[in-house]
Amino acid sequence: MKRQSNTMEKKGQEEEEVKEQGVQKRQKLDQNNQEKKIDFSVLNERQDQQQSYIDKLKLNSFNALIEMKGRKDCPKCKCSRKYFCYDCYIPLNDDLATVPRVDLPIEVTVYIYLLELYFNRLRHPKEKISKSSIVASKIVAPEKVQIVHEMDISSLRDDDEDYDSVVLLFPTDDAQEVIKMSEEELAKIKKVVIIDCTWNQTHHFLKQANVKKIKKIKIQTEKTVFWRYQRISEANLATIEALYYFFRDYDVNKNCSGDYAKYDGKYDNLLYYYAFNYKLIQYEYVEGSKKDKKFIRMDNYIKGRDEPEQDTKHHKPAYLAQNDKKE
Repeated sequence: MKRQSNTMEKKGQEEEEVKEQGVQKRQKLDQNNQEKKIDFSVLNERQDQQQSYIDKLKLNSFNALIEMKGRKDCPKCKCSRKYFCYDCYIPLNDDLATVPRVDLPIEVTVYIYLLELYFNRLRHPKEKISKSSIVASKIVAPEKVQIVHEMDISSLRDDDEDYDSVVLLFPTDDAQEVIKMSEEELAKIKKVVIIDCTWNQTHHFLKQANVKKIKKIKIQTEKTVFWRYQRISEANLATIEALYYFFRDYDVNKNCSGDYAKYDGKYDNLLYYYAFNYKLIQYEYVEGSKKDKKFIRMDNYIKGRDEPEQDTKHHKPAYLAQNDKKE
């Protein structure tokens, strides 16, 4: 028992050392970013011919995020965070009036796939909550978005409720495309459910009885701009992208007679933090500290520049190179 106790104590010390190294690394990056003024207008000039849908969104100003100096302690959990606390869902803007707010017409429940106990929170060992794109929806629409940290999905719809009142946004083969749903069908929806996990782990949810009896809907026509490497296809959207496209298509079909030109951007700020991170990555590789480096996660991701032929300092990780060979 004493040997086991010593081993656990040593492991705990090692984890604390790794955590401290991570904090120091982030602080150094934040300090470097503060020394230069980020100007996204440079991207507009250089990427005009290669615009993504992100560039066409009607978003609040990013100035509050750009001017945010370093990391801050969350007022609730006291953990060091950047932009917002992904555990407590609290924005860290100096002026909370600069945080976008989105008024959603439907309740949203997000199930995040969790397995292990880590600092009193259940987490999937391969997924960090800080990397979840959907958490930001709770920041901009706190009244309508509920995030649930459970592996088993409870009853989502009572037996006496209309079948169309609760829908699961997930691209199963039998899912109905949102863009093809009638105004009457859309009007019946009271809650949309989303599963946030890796694509390979979705079978755990889909086989549950409470999920099988729920109506499935999907976004079929859009492409992702997600910056993390994916082995599947461009049609596999980031979770926050799927939620945004659902509400956009919901509004277009229900209130705009199917005419996208009439959509006024009322739900675009669902992608506020996602779009900021996208632009931040683009900026770093076009004008920032990585402008002479190759973006190793995927080819041709950075717009408005020619990719360096070779990056001698940053080689593609072996697991990414293996994925390329498989494809």
